[in-house]
Amino acid sequence: MLLGDARIGKLADNITGFGRALRRAGVKIDSHRIALAHDAAGHVGIGEKVDLSAAFEAVMISREQDRGVFRELFEVYFQDPKVANKLLSQLLPSAEGKAEPSKRRPRVREALAPQKTMVVMSTAS
Repeated sequence: MLLGDARIGKLADNITGFGRALRRAGVKIDSHRIALAHDAAGHVGIGEKVDLSAAFEAVMISREQDRGVFRELFEVYFQDPKVANKLLSQLLPSAEGKAEPSKRRPRVREALAPQKTMVVMSTAS
């Protein structure tokens, strides 16, 4: 599994980004749990995806209702780059303009969608 090169900080960035994606999906997760996931990756290593997933789930997820979202998002977030590129190419518009509906949970789709920027307007008198 390719998670990034720990020597240049990509692994840490990937774990933090995954934690943020979980938050966007509505999972109750704080920075302490994300830090625990960093520690867990150091203990179990990144050689076996199933071990890493189990370690992350143990430290990041506290509500049973979030387990399915976690598992689906983990599979999407930490997948083989070749598979990721194939999925991205499928997202590009086709000549016919038809797109297959996503089979992902709505919370996972929202977490993977590009983030919208928020505009704050001042109401100073």
